[in-house]
Amino acid sequence: MFAASAPGTKTVKTNKDRCKLCGRDFASAEELSTHNRLEHSANAYSPAGVA
Repeated sequence: MFAASAPGTKTVKTNKDRCKLCGRDFASAEELSTHNRLEHSANAYSPAGVA
């Protein structure tokens, strides 16, 4: 079973794994790191046939 939260409490999502450039949220720091490397690096390029 699931434990109930205390009355009046909320789950607060932190911005720990959020991209500062585009605002996307990620499940882990590793996913964020991969995203930044692939999407926002100077070496990022479009796949063949995509302008």
